[in-house]
Amino acid sequence: MSCATGTGDIANGQPTYLILQCNSTVKLPILSVFVLLVTFSFLDFDFLNAVLRSCRCRCWAVSLPFCFLQTGVATTPYLSVTSHKRKLKRILIITTLLLIGLTSRADYRPLELYEMIIKAEKIVYGTIVELDSNYFTLKIEGSLTSDSGTLKIARFLDWPCASRWADYEVGQRLFLFLTTWNGELVTMSGGNEGEHPIVGNSVFIHGFSIPIPPPPTPPGVTLRDNIIYFDTEQYDVYGKEYFGIKWNLNSFLKSVSFIRYCFNFTYDQYQERTNWQINCNNSELDSMIKQSKIVAWVNSEATRKDER
Repeated sequence: MSCATGTGDIANGQPTYLILQCNSTVKLPILSVFVLLVTFSFLDFDFLNAVLRSCRCRCWAVSLPFCFLQTGVATTPYLSVTSHKRKLKRILIITTLLLIGLTSRADYRPLELYEMIIKAEKIVYGTIVELDSNYFTLKIEGSLTSDSGTLKIARFLDWPCASRWADYEVGQRLFLFLTTWNGELVTMSGGNEGEHPIVGNSVFIHGFSIPIPPPPTPPGVTLRDNIIYFDTEQYDVYGKEYFGIKWNLNSFLKSVSFIRYCFNFTYDQYQERTNWQINCNNSELDSMIKQSKIVAWVNSEATRKDER
């Protein structure tokens, strides 16, 4: 499985990395074989011995060289290394190759919730009423972008960096931030952060689309002041674990509607948010900041002065 995305272009005012499509290709196997062959040439040990040892690791191809080292290949009699210095040099070379192989895979930056709120073409919520192998049909219960009836939406395809929390099923209720990709409606962001399940009158917001508390910082490292974080949890949603936060649906709708009305920004050439605009008056904004932590967070992002 490999994935492709355009991370350097901006189309229709939105960076093309909003969507990351995945499909089966031979690029990763070819890359894996290349990494293996180069590793073998540097280590100069018996090929079959290496393969047999790697089988014990049960790793997939791109990480096999690391497995060889872990299983003791570095001390095998097949290894023609005459000094610790040469051995260290070769290990560093292997590590570099591994990093190149791993980072060559498509990557993505999860979109912030406010990015999807502000830049979505369609914001709808409703119930899945029909499924096929490529699409699901959503019966719209409500919309913030004047949509009604049903929408045919491309299913999210799991890939090495992200997967849907559960299989699609008729009857699931979803809150969706949608955009158009290759002529099809799709959920925004490469990790499916644009899809949020609904149960009862609660919406579950994707944990990768909001700021969460960082781990303890090392001595001498300080974080930016006044950062707003959300405490995420693991929830049981439609019988599967879901990582995120639970929010009242009506409150969420009010916050999303206000953010689209009040805030805007543009993307620069590096897909950084810039040129923030605040289109509401101070009294409106102050009132909503008191009511909604989500609005308070977006306002803190719009008014921060440090580099992004």
